[in-house]
Amino acid sequence: MKKVKITVLKTTFDKELAKEYGADGLTACPMLKEGQVFYGDYAKPEGFCDEAWKAIYQYVFALSHGASGDVFYYGDWIRKPGVAICSCNDGLRPVIFKLEATDIDSNKVGKKFYFADKNIGQFVELPEKEFIEQFECYEEDIKRNNGLKLWENREQNEKIGNSI
Repeated sequence: MKKVKITVLKTTFDKELAKEYGADGLTACPMLKEGQVFYGDYAKPEGFCDEAWKAIYQYVFALSHGASGDVFYYGDWIRKPGVAICSCNDGLRPVIFKLEATDIDSNKVGKKFYFADKNIGQFVELPEKEFIEQFECYEEDIKRNNGLKLWENREQNEKIGNSI
């Protein structure tokens, strides 16, 4: 299974319909912004709108499972293989998405690693490889814990009643 790149192409707002049917103060989608990029497969990407996911899930699932070599719907919809243009189903302010098949293997996507940056006073996310390169002691910690990562060792100790 591969990851699918999900790009927000447009956020729209139908003023005429919103004036007639929308709640006071209704605006374009407040959750998604043009240019945002997400990666999904069978699971909804973190921070992605639940309702939009329901609307595009079937296309993401198909592309992530290999439907990238052909065009959708017998070639009478999208002419580019491995691509789908979809929208959420909000009739007053639909968001338009471009879905693209990728070669990113879903099973090989690294975990998120964070470190506390004292200079800026917040946690900073790093890819696993960069984290390991910057914090060489990480590999030593794993060796000291019999090949287990610190959180795995903590879970194992909690199961047998020890605490770290």
